[in-house]
Amino acid sequence: LEMLAGDKVAAQRYIDQALALDGKNVNARVVAARIAADARDIEAALTHLEAARAADERALEPRLLMAELLIRQNRVREADQVIREATALAGGNVRATGAIGKLYLSLGRYDDALARFREALRIEPDDPDLHVNIARAHLGRGDAAAARASAERARQLEPASLPATSLLVALDLREGRQQQAKDLVTQLRKLRPEHPAVAVLEGDVSMATGGFAAAAQAYERAYRLSPAGIVAVKNLDARTKGRLAQPSALVDDWLRQHPSDVVVRMALASSLTERGQRRDAIREYERIVAAGNPSPIALNNLAWLYFEEKDERAVELAKRAWELAPELPAVADTYGWVLLQAGRTEAALPILQQAFDKAPD
Repeated sequence: LEMLAGDKVAAQRYIDQALALDGKNVNARVVAARIAADARDIEAALTHLEAARAADERALEPRLLMAELLIRQNRVREADQVIREATALAGGNVRATGAIGKLYLSLGRYDDALARFREALRIEPDDPDLHVNIARAHLGRGDAAAARASAERARQLEPASLPATSLLVALDLREGRQQQAKDLVTQLRKLRPEHPAVAVLEGDVSMATGGFAAAAQAYERAYRLSPAGIVAVKNLDARTKGRLAQPSALVDDWLRQHPSDVVVRMALASSLTERGQRRDAIREYERIVAAGNPSPIALNNLAWLYFEEKDERAVELAKRAWELAPELPAVADTYGWVLLQAGRTEAALPILQQAFDKAPD
C-alpha cells in the first residue's frame, strides 16, 4: 500500500520489519528488490533476489526479476542461467512462459523468444498479447510480413489493442504507407478517445510525416489526459523542429512538479543548447550535476559549454566525464580538445588519439 501511495521510505520500513521477522520470506525479498531497483541500487536488488532464490528453489517471480535486472546490467551469461532455471519451473504457466519469451526478446534471441511465445500460444491461442509479442520477435528476425500477420491477428482479437495498432503503424510508416498509418490511428482513437497513449501515437505519426504542429497538439492532449515526462519531451521535440512558440512549456511544467527528473532535464538542456541558449543550458546542466551521480554525458556537455564560455572549470569537468567513460569517443574528444586549447599538448595528444581510434570517421 505504501508503494502504491508512492512512499518508498515507509514501504522500506515495513519490508525491513518483515525481513527481520522472516529473512526467507520470498514475497518480502521480491518487494525489497523492487524498491532497491527503483532506487537504482541494482546490486542490493540482486542480493535480495539471490536470497529469495535460495529460500525457495521453485519460486518463479524472483528468477524472472533477477534475469531482467541482469540483462539491464548486460550480464548476459548470468541472466541466461537464471532464465534456464525459470524455464524449467514455468511448465504450462502462460504468464511465466510469456515473461521468459520477453526476456529472450530483450536479449535479441528472437528464435528462443518465438519458441516460448508459441509454447504459450498453444495453451492460450486467442491471447492478443502473445500474438503481439510473436510479431515483435518476427520483426527482430527481419520478417516484416510475418510480423504484420501476427499483429493483424492480435488486432482482430482485440480491435482496441494499442500494442498491435502501434506495431502496424510502425510497419506502415517503414513501408511508406503514411495514409494507412493515419487511418489506423483514427480508428483507434474512435475506440479509445480518452486514452493518452493513443494521443501519443497520433503525435508520433504526425512527427514521422512532418506535421510538427499537429504532433505538438496531439502530445499536448496526451499530457492533459495524463501528464508524463516523456510526453513533455516529445512535445519539446515537435515544437523545436516545427519552430513553434514556447517549445519548453510542457517540459517546464513537468520539471516544476518533478525537479529531480534528470532525463527530462537533460532533454531540456540539450534543446536549449541546440537553440543557442547556452547560458540557460548551462544552468540546467549545473542542476543535473549538483543533484549528484551525474552521467558522463551531462558532465561532458557542461564541460563543452564552459569551454565555449571560456570558463576555466571546463578542464576539470571534462576530465571527470572522461574518467567515468573513457570508452566514449565524444567524451575523449571533448577532454582532449579542452586540454589542447589550454596549452597542454602532451596530455591532449594521446586522448585525442584514443578518440580517433574509436571513431576514425
